[in-house]
Formats: sequence, structure tokens, C-alpha cells
Amino acid sequence: MGSEIIYCFLMQKETLKYLFVQWRERPLPHCFKRDLQIPLDSGKIICLTGIRRTGKTFLLFEAMHRLLANGVNRRRIIYLNFEDDRLFPVAADQLDLILLAHAELYPDVLNQTR
Repeated sequence: MGSEIIYCFLMQKETLKYLFVQWRERPLPHCFKRDLQIPLDSGKIICLTGIRRTGKTFLLFEAMHRLLANGVNRRRIIYLNFEDDRLFPVAADQLDLILLAHAELYPDVLNQTR
């Protein structure tokens, strides 16, 4: 039974790695410039909240476009859609798998600043 738990853990981490690679290879969607922009240099965590279909995700995509234009390596940007069925079930105690999977997939970007 213990090996089944480890197997499930590895499968989820491998799924995350697959999603990271899939996202990196896909072009970012086109975004329209808006008056509101997410600050890129605040040094703080930014949280977007709001009702469905108001443009929160596209504000994030637009911020990603600006990061890439400023020379940030795309492999340093993590994007996951938690409505993706491949991530279910998402358990709070396994959220650290996101960073672990990313570090295993891209160990060379851990200490990069761009």
C-alpha cells in the first residue's frame, strides 16, 4: 500500500512537468493593452481576485508578455490552470510539488535573476 502512495505522488509530479513543458511550447495568447497593469517590480506577491470572465487571466498573460520582453527566461515563469482535470485532486498539502517539479525540470533556472 505504501508504494501505491509513492506511485501516485510521482504521477502527479510527472503530470506537472508535462504541463510545464506543454505550456512553455505553446505561444502566449494575444492580449490587448489595458489601463490596469500588474506591477512587475513591486517585490510583493500580487493576488488578482474578481468574478468570472472579467479578464484576470489575460492580465496575467499580458504581464507574462512584458516579462518576456524584459528578457526573463520563459522557463522561470510558472503557469497552471487549476481547473485542468489533469491536476485533480489538488490537495493543499501537495502544492509544494509545483516548485519541486519545476526545479527538477529546470534546475538551471533556479539561481537565474532573468
